[in-house]
Amino acid sequence: MNKLDEIIINAGIKDRLTIVKIKYGLEIVRTESVKIIVMSVFFSLIGQALPFLFVLLTLSPLRCLSGGMHLKTKMGCFLFSFAIYFYLIVAAPHFDIPTIVYFSMLIASSLVIFIFSPVFTKNRPIKTTNRFETIRLATRILISIYFIALIILYLLSIPQYFILGVWMIVIQSIQLVLAVIKKRGGKKHD
Repeated sequence: MNKLDEIIINAGIKDRLTIVKIKYGLEIVRTESVKIIVMSVFFSLIGQALPFLFVLLTLSPLRCLSGGMHLKTKMGCFLFSFAIYFYLIVAAPHFDIPTIVYFSMLIASSLVIFIFSPVFTKNRPIKTTNRFETIRLATRILISIYFIALIILYLLSIPQYFILGVWMIVIQSIQLVLAVIKKRGGKKHD
C-alpha cells in the first residue's frame, strides 16, 4: 500500500468512485506541475518568461472550460503542449500578418469556441445537461472577456500580447474543431 492509499483510508473515504477521482485529480496536479515547471525554466532561459506566463494564465482556464484534444500518453501530452507554447511564444509573433487578418482570426476563432464549447472526452465526461450548460456559459463569458481584453491590448498599443492572445485563441479553436471531428468520427464506430 502506498502513502496516498494510507492517507485516503485514514481520512475515512470508502467510496470507490471518490477514491478514483481523488487519485486521478492528484495525478493531474502532479503531471501538470512538472510540465509547468519544465516549461517555465525553458522559457525563462530564453528570455520569454512573461509571454509564457501570459499564455499559461490565459490558455489554461480557457482549455479547462472548453476542452479540446487529449493525447493518450503523458509524454505525448507534454510534447504537444510544449510545441503549442513554443509556437505561440517563439514562432507566431514573427509572422508578418496584417492587422485586419489578426482581427478576422480573432473573430472567427472566438466564434468557434463560442459555438462548439465545451468538448470533453470519455475520460472527462459531462454527465448532466445542467453541468454542460453551466460550463458552456462560463466558456462563453471567458471568451467574451478575452475578446474584449485583446481589443484593449491592441488599442493600448501592446502588440506582442495582442498577437499572443489571438494565436492562443486560434490554436484553442483548432483543437476544439479537431476534438469535435474526432468525437463524431468515434461515434460512428461505437
